Amino acid sequence: MNKNKIRNQIVSVLKHKPGLCMEGFGNIDGEFGEAIEASRTEMLDQIEPFWWCLRYLARMDRSSRCRMNSYDLKHRVEEFASMRNGGSHVYISNGIFIAAVITKRFECKRTRTEELSPNCLVNVAKKSIDQTRLETELLRREETVVKEWK
Repeated sequence: MNKNKIRNQIVSVLKHKPGLCMEGFGNIDGEFGEAIEASRTEMLDQIEPFWWCLRYLARMDRSSRCRMNSYDLKHRVEEFASMRNGGSHVYISNGIFIAAVITKRFECKRTRTEELSPNCLVNVAKKSIDQTRLETELLRREETVVKEWK
């Protein structure tokens, strides 16, 4: 993992998406402007979670339409990362996941119903998500069997 390269990728996304923060998309003109700026600064330290998002997205196929909610997908990345990190929980923020989506050049659309939401819809193929969840569940079961054996 090249930490400088990953940090530069986060910086690049933040330059192009001024409303993106740890929680997802925020209102930079509203009363929470200072809080969003602090949250954006915090994103620069999210090297490992961003790396896990990139690894997850590298396994995903694109669909023709944006149907998958970024907040739901960030939970799939947490499952994926945690099982591959010795079972230790890996926290992924919605904003870091969205930054990885943009970095990997997936579509990230905010629809009318999503305008006031921090989330976006992503064109990740459900079949890829299901396959990765199955692999993660098999890893979890394997881990359980090994623990029971000991």
